[in-house]
Amino acid sequence: MTEAVPGRFEQLVARLEAIVKRLEGGGTSLDEAVALFQEGRLVSAEAQRLLDAAEAAVNRTDGAEAVTWLGGPEAPGL
Repeated sequence: MTEAVPGRFEQLVARLEAIVKRLEGGGTSLDEAVALFQEGRLVSAEAQRLLDAAEAAVNRTDGAEAVTWLGGPEAPGL
């Protein structure tokens, strides 16, 4: 499975960086800091979901190539 929106992962990482910068910069109220933290967890979970999907796609590709390389049904004649 590929990304539904090109550049989505990069957008999520950029948002996480902005959240961290705001939290590290100080000057936020406790309520704002908690809200930013919660948003960061949601953004992080979505980024992880995209990474997991990309990893699964790579693993499927690697597995298919391994079968071919090992002489599976689609292996070229040697």
